[in-house]
Amino acid sequence: MAKSIRPKSHGKGRTLEQLGLYIHYPQCAKRCWYCDFHSGTDRRGDGYWLEFYRKGLEMFPPGRPLSSVYFGGGTPSLMRPETIAEILKPLNLAGNCEITLELNPATASKAKMRGFAAAGVNRVSIGVQSLDNAQLLALGRIHTARQARTALDNAMQLFPRVSADFIYALEGQAIAQWEKQLAHINSLGLSHVSLYQMTPQQHGEDAAAGFFLATQDGISLPRYEVSNHAAPGHESRHNLLYWQGGDFIGIGPSAHGRIGLIATYCDLEGNYTQEEIAPDDRLREKILMGLRTEYGAENCRLINQTRLDDMVSAGLARIRGGRIVLTTHGLLVCDAVAAALIL
Repeated sequence: MAKSIRPKSHGKGRTLEQLGLYIHYPQCAKRCWYCDFHSGTDRRGDGYWLEFYRKGLEMFPPGRPLSSVYFGGGTPSLMRPETIAEILKPLNLAGNCEITLELNPATASKAKMRGFAAAGVNRVSIGVQSLDNAQLLALGRIHTARQARTALDNAMQLFPRVSADFIYALEGQAIAQWEKQLAHINSLGLSHVSLYQMTPQQHGEDAAAGFFLATQDGISLPRYEVSNHAAPGHESRHNLLYWQGGDFIGIGPSAHGRIGLIATYCDLEGNYTQEEIAPDDRLREKILMGLRTEYGAENCRLINQTRLDDMVSAGLARIRGGRIVLTTHGLLVCDAVAAALIL
C-alpha cells in the first residue's frame, strides 16, 4: 500500500477549496450488460466494506471538510442504512455537505430510504433508465416501470434532492418514442435528470445526432453538462467537482482521485497508488471536462487560437467571459472539438 497522500500546497487558500469523496460499492443484485463500471454479483457483507473503506480513508489525512460525498456503484442501496451511517460518522463534513446515494428502484423500499435519510443521505440518484417495461427488460434491469415510479414518489417525499438516470437511443427505439418518454419525464416533477445516450453504433451517427437534438428540445430542465439537466441550484455539486477540475478523493475498488497534482487509484484489493501529474496535463484534463459543461473551459495558453476562431465561426463554440462554451451543435462533436482545440 502506498504511503499516506499529502499533496503539495498549490497556493494560498488552497485548503479552503471544495473537496469531494467518492465511495465505490461494486456489488449488484444483477450486473447490467451495458455498464462500464467495475461491478459484479459476488456478495460480501457490509462488514467487509466498512473495513475496506476505513483503510482507504487512512490514506488521506484529515483536513479540509468534505463538500460532497457520493456513494456510487454497483448498487450502493444494497447496503444497510446503518452501514452508511457508520461510513459517514468519522468524516469531516462541511455544514452543507451534499451526500448522494445511487439507488436501484428494486433494492430500496420506502422504509429503507427513510433509513438512508436518517443516516445522513440528502440526495439520491435513482437508476430508472426507462419508463417502458419492454425497454427495461432489454436493458436487463430487475425493476419494472411501476417500481421506478414508486421509488421516485417515495424519494421525493424523503429527500430534498432527487435525480434520476435515463438511457435513450436504445436498439429499436424511434425518436418519436423517446420524445413521448421525455414528456413523461417532464411530468414527474424532478429537479435533476441524467440522460445518457447509447453508443452511436446502435443507430448510426446521424440518428444519434437526431436523438441528442430531440433530447435538448424535449427536456424541460436546463442543461448544465452534456448529459445532465437541473433546475437552478439543483446541479450535482459532486459531479461539478469532476467537470470543473476540483479535488476529490476516491476510495473503494477501481476508484480514482485527484488532489492538486496528485492522481490516486485504488485497485480491486484495496491497494492505493499515486502519481504526480504534470501541470499542463492537469490543465488539459480541466479543459476537456470543462468543455462538456455550460460553464465552459478557460481560454488559456493550451488552446489553439486559430482553430478556436474556426469553431466559433462554424457555430460550434462561443466565448463568454474569457471561457470557451460549446453550443448544442458543438456538444454533438465534443470529443472532436476538444481534440482539435487542445495543444
